[in-house]
Parts: sequence; C-alpha cells; structure tokens
Amino acid sequence: MLSVLLIDLIAIAAAVMIYILTGEEKLGEGSFLTHLSAIQLFAVAAISFRIFRVRNEGVARPFTFRNPRIVWGLIAAGFLFLVADELFKIHESADTLIHSVFHLRESGWTDRIDDLLILCYAMVGIGVIAAYREEFVFMKKGLPFFICGFVALFIMIGLDVITNRDDLIRSFVDRDRVEAVQTCLSFAEEGMKVLSGGFFVIAFFAALRTARRAG
Repeated sequence: MLSVLLIDLIAIAAAVMIYILTGEEKLGEGSFLTHLSAIQLFAVAAISFRIFRVRNEGVARPFTFRNPRIVWGLIAAGFLFLVADELFKIHESADTLIHSVFHLRESGWTDRIDDLLILCYAMVGIGVIAAYREEFVFMKKGLPFFICGFVALFIMIGLDVITNRDDLIRSFVDRDRVEAVQTCLSFAEEGMKVLSGGFFVIAFFAALRTARRAG
C-alpha cells in the first residue's frame, strides 16, 4: 500500500513540473490533484464501510449509537461528505452563504471562514474517534499512517489560512516575492492534502486487514 504515497508524490511532482514548464497552476477545482484527492477520500469511505460490515457480521442491530462498531459507518459517511466537499466546494459555498446571511463585510479574517469550517471537519472527526476509541484497537498497525494523515491535514489547514489571501504573506515577505511565496505555499497546501488522503488510505486498509483477521 506504500505505492499509494508513491503515486501521490508523482502527481505532486507532475503538478510542479507543469507549472515550471508552462506557468499553469494545476491546483484547485477541476485539477487532477483535486480528483486524486477525491478518489482517495472515496477509497477511505469504501474501506471504512467494509470494516463496518466485517465488524457487524451477526450483530442484530448495527445501526445504533450504543454499538461502538457503528463508528466505521460514521467514518464512511463522513468521508463521503468530504468527497462531495472536495468536488463541489461545499465549505466555500457555506462561506459565501454566511457572509450573505449575516451581512458580513469581506475582510482578511471573514474571508477565512471556509478554512475554519475545514478545521471544524477535522475536530468533528477527532471527536467521533474519541467517543468510540475502543474500536480503534484495529488501527494499531496503521496508527503511524493515521497520525501522519492528521499531521498533514493540519499543516494543510494552516497553509490554506496563509494562502487564502496575500495579506499574511506580505507581513513577513518582501513585496516582490509575495506572489512566488504564495505559489510555493499553495503547492505545499495541495501536496499536504493529497498526502493526507494517501496516509488515511493506508491506515484504514491496515485496519481492514486487522478486522478481517479478528473476525
């Protein structure tokens, strides 16, 4: 499964090379990195749903919150939502809606509401994991990759906050270097997003193998 990370690194390198050779940024909505990220998120959802089925074989009422094994189904649903968010930019639309509903004047801080929403996604995920932590014994072999996935995710969120506008970058970079620095950080942000998905694919696949053996 380490080949997943190799594919990610090749895709990131390809995006960088395309930019160097053509000046085109293959980032954001519609780019192949976006689709690769969505594919990985969908893979995690599918693997997690498979774990849900393996863990609930023979369970009379699997769809109850008192059943700790339901966590795998919740994770599957959560990652399916992230696929939709990745492809259709749900959090960005929510940002626009919040500005409209509350009549907010767009500023450097309010323009980063969408970044806060991504952080909320991550915190909800951590909350679900904490609530059903007894089930994560099956994540033991994949735990290093699971942790790396969250580290990459939080780095991505931080970079997203910085690159949302150039105001923060201008505060510590010379004016003539702002655009170059913002471009580099944008590539790093997309790279972290893709690698985060790759780490999660490996971690959940390891959990599936452990669950199958336990079953």
